Amino acid sequence: MADVSLSDITRRFGATEVLRGIDLDIADGSFTVIVGPSGCGKSTLLRILAGLDAPSSGRVHIGGRDVTGMEPAERRIAMVFQNYSLYPHMSVRDNMAFPLRSLRMGRAAIAAAIDRAAEILRIGDLLDRKPAQLSGGQRQRVAIGRAIVRDPSVFLFDEPLSNLDAALRGQMRVELAELHRMLGTTMVYVTHDQVEAMTMAERIVVLNGGCLEQVGAPMELYHRPATRFVAGFIGQPQMNLLPGRVIAADAALVVAEIGEGLRVEASVEGCGLSVGDGVTVGIRPDDLAPVAQGGIPVQVSVLERLGPQTVVHARADGGAVLSAVVAGDTGLAVDDALRLAVQPERVHVFAASGQALARPSRPAA
Repeated sequence: MADVSLSDITRRFGATEVLRGIDLDIADGSFTVIVGPSGCGKSTLLRILAGLDAPSSGRVHIGGRDVTGMEPAERRIAMVFQNYSLYPHMSVRDNMAFPLRSLRMGRAAIAAAIDRAAEILRIGDLLDRKPAQLSGGQRQRVAIGRAIVRDPSVFLFDEPLSNLDAALRGQMRVELAELHRMLGTTMVYVTHDQVEAMTMAERIVVLNGGCLEQVGAPMELYHRPATRFVAGFIGQPQMNLLPGRVIAADAALVVAEIGEGLRVEASVEGCGLSVGDGVTVGIRPDDLAPVAQGGIPVQVSVLERLGPQTVVHARADGGAVLSAVVAGDTGLAVDDALRLAVQPERVHVFAASGQALARPSRPAA
């Protein structure tokens, strides 16, 4: 096992800067997921960590060693790709043995390593098959097995589940989390899917436009997003992000107007704001609750029934669109009138810069 440190990593392709001064420390034995939209630089960052690409500036350390100029084979890493990268003419056994034969390991040691990986991944009955005889999930397990036999210090995963159907992706997420608990090896996983990030990661790294937006535990990012981008990217259904105008602000409360006559109170520090300033009000759909009186009056436009819960999409006076999560057996119908309320401590406010306003500090007991 090994920790990973990326220091001031920048990558340019001509005049295009894909990564901008990335500083990131990944703890030994952790499961870290790097997430972000397409083109944000996450796969480029993983390739730099693997040694498949070189940074324009900055240093990479693995296990305390500066590996910036080292070849991939010298870094004690193993990488699992999206497209499996299996040799079609080789059996599963030979695919898993190939990297060990390249290292000139003995036959007995190779056989023992393959048997161990096959037992962990439950693919012992597939060892004599060719890749064409396997399902997508089985091929992905073989690709992971080929990484396990190398006994790396760090596993690197580049969107390994993207080619699988939804049900199999869910199953493989569980299996990868179990694999990490079993091996205890440092794992760095890249995906554009925030559901994968939330369900598997011990720590999430959010990238946007080549910049590091926020790093933290999944529920920390969910409940305390540092920026408007993180707030909108993390969470399903997506956070309601509503343009607003400041009506009042002090050290512990901001009142914002999000539509004609629609006001929302937020328990955030608003000392830096002035009346009339533009802000973005953020409300998680889970935090909006139907009420008999008060709240925000809306009209239901779409209902997404998901079994245990229903996602209500509704429109308020003035055009604001809100999503709320209610009980799955709700009796609501399209065009019904509804009132939605949220507690001030559940409302987020983002300044024009996109930065979240802090929650007021609690006085000492």
